[in-house]
Amino acid sequence: MPKKTKLKSSESIELKCVTYIATLTRLKTELQNEMSKECDPLLIKSFDSYSTCEKKVVDNFSTKLDTYLEGTNLSLYNSYQECVKSETNKENSHPMRNKI
Repeated sequence: MPKKTKLKSSESIELKCVTYIATLTRLKTELQNEMSKECDPLLIKSFDSYSTCEKKVVDNFSTKLDTYLEGTNLSLYNSYQECVKSETNKENSHPMRNKI
């Protein structure tokens, strides 16, 4: 039976960074798909109509995103915080940083 291996702290943070980036990428793709489905430029004749459509889609998506972040993924925000902190620490501890 395989032994459970515990992730090192740095591996855990790296995994959280990857999860955070993957989630953002998925959400961005979802918004782009929604835009192209709802606001097809070939079907919309005027710029004003397109602009109105775009606003409606973005507003709907914002509501969906807020719900998603509140409900499921406070951990996503925490992953982001740890990711930023980790990257900042890496930059601050870089050997060249001390020479400047």
